[in-house]
Amino acid sequence: FANYCMMHEEIYSLQRKFKNTFEKNLDNLDKDFLRRLQADQFRCSLNCSENKSLSKEQFQGCLERCSKPLVETQSFMENEINAFQNRLQSCMMECGEKQKDMNVDDTVREREMISCAHKCVDKGIEEYLPPLMTRIR
Repeated sequence: FANYCMMHEEIYSLQRKFKNTFEKNLDNLDKDFLRRLQADQFRCSLNCSENKSLSKEQFQGCLERCSKPLVETQSFMENEINAFQNRLQSCMMECGEKQKDMNVDDTVREREMISCAHKCVDKGIEEYLPPLMTRIR
């Protein structure tokens, strides 16, 4: 039971580490990039609204053009983040598969699983996350 608790705490700690790092990067992305896009969209929409010469259809088209960069960026971000999460999940699944094939006792298997999970999270944070943030910007 003690080993199970220790393993569970280790996994929880890894999840926290990953979540905190990922959220910090997303927060920076929001402040440095997305808010600027949102501000541009609002200014553009205001210009559309103040242009009384536009027909209803032209006005709607104007608003859609204003929102396009932000909508496209958010869609791109969602796809990139999903791909990143899939990579990390795939790495974790490989850890699980490797442990199944080991012919050792449960304690050794659990330690190896935790070690492998640490490598996945560290690789995700150090190797995958920086290029992800660069691609999104």
